[in-house]
Amino acid sequence: MKSVLLYFAGALLLTSGGWAQDTGTGKGAPEPCKRGPDGPGGPSGPGGAVPGPKKWVRKNWQGVEYNCKCYPGDTCWPPSKEWQRLNTTVAGNLRVNLPPAAPCYNTFQGPLGAVSPYDAAKCAEITANFTNEQFQIDLPTAGLWTYFTNDTCRPTANPADTCTLGNYPVLYITAKTVAHIQAGINFARDNNLRLVIRNTGHDFFGRSVGWGALVINTHSFKDIATTNSWNGGPGGYSGSAVTVGAGVQAIFALQKLHSLNPPKIMVTGECNVSGCQNIPFTF
Repeated sequence: MKSVLLYFAGALLLTSGGWAQDTGTGKGAPEPCKRGPDGPGGPSGPGGAVPGPKKWVRKNWQGVEYNCKCYPGDTCWPPSKEWQRLNTTVAGNLRVNLPPAAPCYNTFQGPLGAVSPYDAAKCAEITANFTNEQFQIDLPTAGLWTYFTNDTCRPTANPADTCTLGNYPVLYITAKTVAHIQAGINFARDNNLRLVIRNTGHDFFGRSVGWGALVINTHSFKDIATTNSWNGGPGGYSGSAVTVGAGVQAIFALQKLHSLNPPKIMVTGECNVSGCQNIPFTF
């Protein structure tokens, strides 16, 4: 079998920090926000400007000033009419996020308000599949390692228990076109929102979830294209290559390559259910 070069049909985004809060306990802790006073927005910084028209938000953690992105409860958080406009732009694919196990509870208290999500049938399905990797991967904002979500809403047989958002994101876009991804990125940039771009939720550092974030889920981008003649790779590579969409999982790319005549191989992550584009991008 011949090996191939892997090419991602997508763009890589730089990472930066946000403000993490445990909504189950009310405790907060800064992920690396820009530390004042010398960070953007501080007296010695460049006037508080970030890409787009919004400002960094000043927060105090244990007596230290930080300049952070805009989160629910901040005055800079976009009003509902702006979210509705974004939802129209992405063809109705913007949703308020609930933890996967929310249907097991009478009440979910989120940063945007409270709802009554209880559904016995859905709760039973979630309880039976909560440890199933593929089940979690197919959900728009779930994390395979729920430790990073702070586990404030797990399946339960007592619907009167408490369910909060923990470190799950606030809203998500199920992107179906490149234009949906562009719209989400532009909206996050213009409003200084924390943004997570993800496929499977398979990340050992928990970057596929993010408190206060807008998620762009790319799991629907399933295209896989192969070629026997490609030039321009690292080190002057020339030969076979595969281009995968930002929603392809390793197992499906490997199956596609194995079906070729002759079969070909590619290097993927250790776990075959992980995404080919395996690192979620947060900024």
